[in-house]
Amino acid sequence: MDQRGNQLREEFSRQFLHGMSDRIQSDFGPKQLERFLNNKFEFFLEAMGKQGLLRLERGKGPGTRIIRQDTTVLPPSRLYV
Repeated sequence: MDQRGNQLREEFSRQFLHGMSDRIQSDFGPKQLERFLNNKFEFFLEAMGKQGLLRLERGKGPGTRIIRQDTTVLPPSRLYV
């Protein structure tokens, strides 16, 4: 993966962890958490490549983004598997 891809993965991981409770995070060992985040990132890339599955929108604050899921294409539980 190139430098831009690594930066995107790191930012994705930071944002994902920000939304995850400390209790859930503590259920993972370091290697397990890394593998979990890598799997979520790969799913994110795959979903972004499929038209209409996810939409990336501007948030209200500067530099913020919102990921919207089209639940008619993919059941919500798929994102959290």
